[in-house]
Amino acid sequence: MSNKKGLVLLISAMMLLSLLPLALAVDIEDAVAGAGVSKGTSDTFNETTSQTDAAQGGNVTELNLTSAASTTKWAGYYGQVTASLSLGIANAALFSFGDVANDQVKSVFATQNATLNFGNLVTGTSAGVDSVWSFTTTDVDSATLSHLNATTVSGISITEAAALNSYTDVGISTAGVYNSSILSDGSVGAKGNFAFGVAVTPNQRDFSNSTVIDYELVVPIGDGATLETYYFFMDIQ
Repeated sequence: MSNKKGLVLLISAMMLLSLLPLALAVDIEDAVAGAGVSKGTSDTFNETTSQTDAAQGGNVTELNLTSAASTTKWAGYYGQVTASLSLGIANAALFSFGDVANDQVKSVFATQNATLNFGNLVTGTSAGVDSVWSFTTTDVDSATLSHLNATTVSGISITEAAALNSYTDVGISTAGVYNSSILSDGSVGAKGNFAFGVAVTPNQRDFSNSTVIDYELVVPIGDGATLETYYFFMDIQ
């Protein structure tokens, strides 16, 4: 008789457990959504203007030279993020949850692969970027020599990221609030295997201390004269 009671209790407990809500982790593939873009101004770094010296025959002159040049290996982005959540089919919303707070947008990603599986993302390597984009690893603006920070993007531990310059909301210059990170889908054979991401930090000021932003990001460009298309995504949780 006691065995029967035990069996009944076990079955009852299993039925109760089946009615409890399950706590499931959010899959980044489900949380990442495509992002529309509203393009603002685009400009380049002011390189040093060539200066002159009046050379005189017979004179030998000490002439120390300095130059500030612009890289052509990288393109940069910065700006604000906005997002909303809805439940529905196609463009018809059964229920609109409205706009999400900026701190609910966890990360911004850029990739040349429109169908990248974000669920497979792992930390990428600067050596992989240098190889695929044909950068010389000893160049000061190579991925190897510029992506030296560790950070976290959408819960993924990143080992190689570039600490970008920005200003805090109280106007203090800093580096590393935005760590532009290298990620990949597990393969490193093509440009489409890579994604470049950064954790969103709302209400900072940009690198020139001129406007309020939520993110800064850099992406590689194989040749300064070549246009490369990037697709943008946001992790909304």
